[in-house]
Amino acid sequence: MIAPYLMYIVAEHFEWSGVLAVVSGGLFLSFRSKDYMDYHTRIQTREVWETVGFLLNGFVFILIGLELPIIIEGIESVSKSWAIQIALIITLVIIVIRIAFIYLATFVPRLSSRVRKKEPSLDGRCH
Repeated sequence: MIAPYLMYIVAEHFEWSGVLAVVSGGLFLSFRSKDYMDYHTRIQTREVWETVGFLLNGFVFILIGLELPIIIEGIESVSKSWAIQIALIITLVIIVIRIAFIYLATFVPRLSSRVRKKEPSLDGRCH
């Protein structure tokens, strides 16, 4: 868990991009993980990172929630009801786009005969 910090510090010391160092180092370590970790360690590492990601997401949402009253007070040029309506419209548009994307990602590849031969039919029934 300390490797990303070390990568960032070393890159910044040499005046390179710390973000690129962490990303490329993470990809490299992930690709080579089978060379220095056994199967059980990789599974355990995956679970640890899922927990860390969950905790970080929760922390980010807490911070956003703490900033929300300040943001709402800062909106003086528009009414709060109009801002809520715009937020609901944006949310609805995002949900519709997500549903359309899932549909397209599921069914468009099946237009290829090669994909239809490899994968069973999507008839909606569970087997």
